[in-house]
Amino acid sequence: MASSDKISQKFDRILNAEHLIIDLRGYPNAYSTRQIFEHLPVEGGLGKGLIINTPLIVYPNQEYRYNIWNSSLKVPKQPFIHADISVLVSNSIPSGTRSRGETFASYFKYTGAILIGDSNTAGASGGIDWFTTPGNIRINLTTSYAVRQNGEEMQSIGITPDILIKHSPEGLKEGKDQLYEAALERIQNEH
Repeated sequence: MASSDKISQKFDRILNAEHLIIDLRGYPNAYSTRQIFEHLPVEGGLGKGLIINTPLIVYPNQEYRYNIWNSSLKVPKQPFIHADISVLVSNSIPSGTRSRGETFASYFKYTGAILIGDSNTAGASGGIDWFTTPGNIRINLTTSYAVRQNGEEMQSIGITPDILIKHSPEGLKEGKDQLYEAALERIQNEH
């Protein structure tokens, strides 16, 4: 994903584009991704985000209480982007779609964008906490429970692409970006 300055400079082109390809592999820039998402019309006028439940009490013999954080992006901004959008997602290492990228993939899918990927995303969205054990070993844990906009579970499941691409051995050997090529093919087939 381009930097937020590049998005701002090219916003008129983005606004008038017929098609957009948004790459959410890796850890995308939050501000630039949000700049695009905020201008997508959503049925009903509200951009509903992930619902993330963070435990407040996790002691034995206690009732679980949650701090519920809804990462909603509120009312879309005008002018609206009406482009057909393809979003690239992956669960491959090291460029997999997890955490921030997965959160934005969920937002884009909610707006009707087509997700193109090689597998479900990681299912690792939500906040993390860490602690250090005796022996100085640092352990990171996901301490939130993320669900999709429709309430379905996302944690450990991820998001299923609308178009699933199986990488060919030849394409891998040649260093081709097969997800990007699939997005281009999708655009060409629409004409």
